[in-house]
Amino acid sequence: MPWSQRGRRFFDLYAHDMCRVVTCVPTVKLGDPLGNAVEIERLYMSAREDGAAVVLFPELCVSGYALDDLHQQDAMLDDCLRALARLRRVTRNSGPVLVVGSPLRASHRLFNCACVFANGDVIGVVPKSYPPNFREFYELRQFVPADAAVDTDLDPRDVIGDDDTGLEDDDDDDEAAAQKKKKRG
Repeated sequence: MPWSQRGRRFFDLYAHDMCRVVTCVPTVKLGDPLGNAVEIERLYMSAREDGAAVVLFPELCVSGYALDDLHQQDAMLDDCLRALARLRRVTRNSGPVLVVGSPLRASHRLFNCACVFANGDVIGVVPKSYPPNFREFYELRQFVPADAAVDTDLDPRDVIGDDDTGLEDDDDDDEAAAQKKKKRG
C-alpha cells in the first residue's frame, strides 16, 4: 500500500473498528411531535452528511419532556406515532442508525422509550427502566418502568406500527392481525 493511502487509513476511524456516534440536541416544541420530527430529520440528515454511523437524540424529544399529563392524551400519542413513522421513513435510504425518545403505549400502559430505526425499519424499542420520582421529577405519574411491561415478547412494529402513518388499524380481527404478522416474516 502506498504511503499516501496509509496516512488516510490511519485517520479513518472506521479502519480502527470505531464508529462516529453523533448526539443531537434539537430545538423541541412542547406538544408538537410532527414539528419536532422535522427538526430531528434536519439534524439527522446533517449528521448523515458528516459520516455518522449512529445518531442519538434525547429522551422524549419527539413530544417534549415537560408535558406532564398531556402525555396521557390519545391525540398526543397518535401524533407521536405519526412522527415516529416519518422518522422511520427517513432512515429508509440512508446509513446511520437513528435513536429518538418518545412516549409509547403498549398493553394499556405508557412507557418513556428509546426508539431505534435503521434501513426504514423499527429495530428496537427500549423502555426506561428507572423513571425518577423525586424533587422536580415525577415521571411515575405518567410512565411505568420497563419491568411493568405485561407482554415482554412484543414486536416493536406492533407498538409503533409498520404502516406509513405509524398507526395500526383499529380492526380487532385476529385473523387480519395474524395475516399482518405472517406477511412481515
